[in-house]
Amino acid sequence: MPIIARRLAAAGLLRTFVAALFPAAAFDNGVPEMALYRMQPKNPGTPPDQLGLQGNGKLARCDYEQHCFSTSGDESHLLTLWKPKQASSDAIGELLETIKAYPPGQGGIDKGGFSIIQASAEYLYVQFESLKHGFIDDVEFAVRDGEVQVRSSSRLGFLDLGVNAKRLNWISAALRAKGWTAPAITRVDYPDYFETLFFTFDDYIRSVLRPLDCPVPTIPTQCK
Repeated sequence: MPIIARRLAAAGLLRTFVAALFPAAAFDNGVPEMALYRMQPKNPGTPPDQLGLQGNGKLARCDYEQHCFSTSGDESHLLTLWKPKQASSDAIGELLETIKAYPPGQGGIDKGGFSIIQASAEYLYVQFESLKHGFIDDVEFAVRDGEVQVRSSSRLGFLDLGVNAKRLNWISAALRAKGWTAPAITRVDYPDYFETLFFTFDDYIRSVLRPLDCPVPTIPTQCK
């Protein structure tokens, strides 16, 4: 490595080489603690290929994993459609205002910050990043007929340690304060999801970063 570094430095390429080995954090609005993990390799995962409204006019459904909520799909992942105080209001504008006020680190999550990737009159797409490993979650909102479709999902693993629920609950609470109808995600309504929250962060990391050693992702405590 020292010989490679000296050669790259002489060629003026050392910065590029280091950046390739240790990519910078995706976003710049995370907590100050981000600086401690700047040189740690990140694991953003692969962006989903089903972003935006699908052919049925709805956001994508969730798969079987317990790290996703959507206003489309089966009961264990299904969210109630959100509604602004007035159907004729600027729903995306109020959502943007709320997202921009989101505090990375609330509830101990999203310490790597967030970025608004796409915003139009009827659609909003935001990415949120974890602190140490740079896991990225995708969050979408779509407005149709005065109602708001919502989807929040992790890209990797089976679990999420409550991250998606904590994120959506902060956003929905802020919107309820503005008069919206946006129900919270609770243990009563989503027992299967909350029953996975006893797993530890180490369980989660094993199931996400070492899938070959974790053949049954729903039981991460049995991972090698």
